[in-house]
Amino acid sequence: MGTIYASVLFAEVDGVLLDTAKVRWPDAEKLLYLNAGQRQTVIFKPDAYTLSEVYRLVAGTKQGVPDGTNAFQTPAAATIKECIQLIRIVRNMGLTGLVAGSAITPIGMEMMDAYDPDWHSATAAAVVKNYIYNDDDPRHFYVTPPQPTGAAAQNFVEAVFSAVPADVVAVVGPPITYAAAITLSDVYKDILINYILFRCYAKDAALSPYNAQRATEFWNLYVLGLERKDLVRQQYSPNVKKPNPSTE
Repeated sequence: MGTIYASVLFAEVDGVLLDTAKVRWPDAEKLLYLNAGQRQTVIFKPDAYTLSEVYRLVAGTKQGVPDGTNAFQTPAAATIKECIQLIRIVRNMGLTGLVAGSAITPIGMEMMDAYDPDWHSATAAAVVKNYIYNDDDPRHFYVTPPQPTGAAAQNFVEAVFSAVPADVVAVVGPPITYAAAITLSDVYKDILINYILFRCYAKDAALSPYNAQRATEFWNLYVLGLERKDLVRQQYSPNVKKPNPSTE
């Protein structure tokens, strides 16, 4: 969750647009672009907004990811936000969802099929050992061993996934203000500003070659900002092995 207000982003955008009076591009319009930019950012870069949630599995091997309905709830019966991209199934959380259990490791579908072609019909057990995820079926994953029949016998698991970010909402007045924090981390401030500027200039792109060019420029800046941040994340990830300075 960010701490920077939407109004701060809008002020910078107005300066670039030379529209500090907010005549051509009112704040209500820019708010629509901001929320669209947050969603687009998570689609392009799923780890821009991630959640770690605990929910109960269903019978069998085939499982679903949260879809924003009450079919997926926390142990406290709170509905979980819709998943955009599953990142990892972390661990077992017991029959109540409150007891941390053994880790769950990923395994490939082809390896599992070759090792045990009958794994989908194996003896059911609540504690999950492995999960299998297929990029071509992003709304589902599989677990082994299969989950038992009956909710009381089915395990909860902890899952990490990217989710649809909540919209930034104007603060009701009078007067209406935009002193509301962005949903994404503050590090995405400039990236979101570029997206808003892209949408603002695109509004008049059909009427002006200048605006069409500016829209393209800010779209490229938006995409480049996401790409560069992703490269930095990969380079400095704790999972990337660094050379031992003592051996150089």
